[in-house]
Amino acid sequence: MSITLKTASKGFTIDKKNVKGSQYLSELVEAGESEITLPSDVPEVSVDLVLEWLGEHSEVPLPRIERPLTKPLAEVLAKEFDKNFLKKVIPDETKPALLLALVKAANVLAIKDLTQFGAAAIASIVRNRTSDELRGIFALKDDFTSDEKKALEAEKSFC
Repeated sequence: MSITLKTASKGFTIDKKNVKGSQYLSELVEAGESEITLPSDVPEVSVDLVLEWLGEHSEVPLPRIERPLTKPLAEVLAKEFDKNFLKKVIPDETKPALLLALVKAANVLAIKDLTQFGAAAIASIVRNRTSDELRGIFALKDDFTSDEKKALEAEKSFC
């Protein structure tokens, strides 16, 4: 049996057995829903990826990912699907918009494994980067004045 998921502008179908990876969707399906309007804070760009993830991981959960992540996530993943999925979600580490949308959707839909995968992918991007590099990657403004930066550099030199 298929379940219909709807966003503001698009409809998606998912096999009923594949929703069990999402606590949010599982509860609605168990309540008898067969047509579900996704919350508006689920980025539409991520829905196809969420469905692909749920289809692959409906029977086999994501293997545990080490914490803290001591090497790139691609080296930690065992399944070929997960490695390819990572490449699809982060084709370029300097442009994490799709990954961030996916993590948001996973969080809203209560997909624990996908949320953990996304967090590990973000950790993989962040590790060994300077604050300036991270500001560029995540489009964050630098809110320190030049005097505050000098003071921080002086403090770092004592460490």
